[in-house]
Amino acid sequence: MTHRQIIVISLVAVSFILLVLELIRRHKMRERYSMLWFFIAVAALSVPLLYAAYAWVARKLGFVEVNNLFFFLAIVSLFLMSLQFSVALSSNYARFKSLAQQIGLLENRVRELEADPQEGDQTGRP
Repeated sequence: MTHRQIIVISLVAVSFILLVLELIRRHKMRERYSMLWFFIAVAALSVPLLYAAYAWVARKLGFVEVNNLFFFLAIVSLFLMSLQFSVALSSNYARFKSLAQQIGLLENRVRELEADPQEGDQTGRP
């Protein structure tokens, strides 16, 4: 790995970490969704530092080139992000369904109270 590649990868990874921190600070990204992004950025930052270790792992796993290992890890990361977003969407769907049902019940109650104003007056005052 050349010095230029090390510098570029390091700058991109540090910039990515700073971007995620800024998005969290501005409340554009929640902390629970940022953990996977931090993991990816730290992994990218470790490439120049641990390149020899990645090359050894790539050889042991049967990858011809180290870059193939990185592509494989990128694909796995994309699958993990898709899984994380699917879980978040599923839980949000359940919450939104419950909220929609509660709103429907409240709207029905308001209509009932507007149709019979005496029913809603518990104090007995005119």
